[in-house]
Amino acid sequence: MAMTKFLSKEQIIGKQVIDSGARTVGTVRDLTFDLVNREIALTVALNDQREFTVTSSEVVGVGDVILLNRVIDLATTPPAVKRAATVPPTAVKAAPTSAPPAEAPAKPGLCKVCSFQNDEKAKFCIKCGTKLTS
Repeated sequence: MAMTKFLSKEQIIGKQVIDSGARTVGTVRDLTFDLVNREIALTVALNDQREFTVTSSEVVGVGDVILLNRVIDLATTPPAVKRAATVPPTAVKAAPTSAPPAEAPAKPGLCKVCSFQNDEKAKFCIKCGTKLTS
């Protein structure tokens, strides 16, 4: 019997999206639901703030990252989607080059390199790829 696991919106948003060519293509910004086709879609933000949509049928797996079943050609993705002025374009940031102070208390899932708070069960940081200690 197959086990069912439901993930909340909060567990999906912010995860990195990796294409089948093992390239990081962006970060999940939002989820939508297609009532006609009964399919979930992910809005993925690229580093340059352009966005594109990936349907759930293109998702191979969800774990520390979201893995797709196809290669994403970043040169031909759609142009940026205009957002309301109240939404700051801060979802995707480059990882800092220096480590946080050593005296900071260790929290489960907290990356020592970029200080991103990952899920406490994550093995690797979804922002910079650093192996997390348990």
